[in-house]
Parts: sequence; C-alpha cells; structure tokens
Amino acid sequence: MRKPINVFIILISVLILTGCDNKPDNMLSGYSHGEFVYLSYSGNEKIERILINKGDNVAAGQELVKIESFDAQNIFLRAEEKLSAESALLRNLESGERPEELDIIRSQIKKAQSAESQVKRQLGRYRNLYANHAISLAEWEDIRDELTQKGAQVEELINQLKARQLPARQDEISKQRSMVAAAKLERDKALWDVQQTTIVSPVKC
Repeated sequence: MRKPINVFIILISVLILTGCDNKPDNMLSGYSHGEFVYLSYSGNEKIERILINKGDNVAAGQELVKIESFDAQNIFLRAEEKLSAESALLRNLESGERPEELDIIRSQIKKAQSAESQVKRQLGRYRNLYANHAISLAEWEDIRDELTQKGAQVEELINQLKARQLPARQDEISKQRSMVAAAKLERDKALWDVQQTTIVSPVKC
C-alpha cells in the first residue's frame, strides 16, 4: 500500500511557482528567488488534495493544496462549544438565572401557596373544634405550627426567586467576561488553524 506523503516533504516539489510577476505577501512563509516563489507549511499534516498541475497558471489567492483538516476541525468545534457555554454563563450572571430555572421556582411557589391555603382552611375548622373541646390543645397547636411552616416555605421560595432574578456581583461578572474573552481568542486561533489547511497562491503566476 502506498504510504501518505507528509506535507513538508511534498511541498518542496509542488509549491514552487514560476514566472510570478508580483511579490508574495506575508500570508505564507517561504522565499522568492528570481522567477521562483517557494512556499512552505509549518505543520506536518498529510496532503488531502493537490488542486493544480505542473505548468498551470494561477491567480493570486487561488487555492493550491488542501491539507488534512480533521484534527483542526475538531479543535475548532470544541472551541466554539466552549465559547458558547462561557457566553451563556455570562448572560446569566448579567441578567440573573435563565427563564427556565425561574419558572421552576415559580411553580414551586404556586404549590407551596396551594398547600398553605389548604392548611388555612383546615385551621378555621380546627379552631371551632378546639373551641367546642372536640380536639386537644396539642392537636390545635399542631395545625397552627403546620400553617406557620407552610407560610415560611412560601416566603423562602419567594426570596429565592427575588435573589435569582438579580444579576451577580460585579467581580463575578468581570471574571466571567475574562473567561469569554479567553474562549474567543481560543476559538479565533482554532479558526485560523482551520483556514491554514487550505494553501493559496500569494501571487499571480
């Protein structure tokens, strides 16, 4: 089976452009010598496709070689996901919890209020029973304690909702902004690496 040829070997023979009438820009490393422009590639990935033939005329910016980009693409996708996650966390810190999480607390508040209302209705009946000596003092105190507990649960959930609707402290927000900026730099570097897997001609030849 024929083994794949590494880029740094094959570029020596393939990417020698002749008859070029423009100076190469600094997008690729290499050097010019007379009518020849020698291009180089810093990685050691394998060539996927050669897009030109010997003797072809090429335009500035024309694609010459496609380099294997599987690893670079995977790194870019992971960097994109990380940036998305860090950005979402920053939005949450700046504006409070996500709407879905707040809706869960609101649902819990409704259930707690319903339970409190039910105990309140029972309290009126128990009050009459206690006044008529139909229940003991302990039973009467139990229902009052239960109402107090239900009311405390409602109050606690309401306080949680108010707290989570507030943005985070400024130092937390500043720290997360730094995380987003770092993730963006990482994403941009990964994108640049993907773009480098397509080698283009810097000059017209």
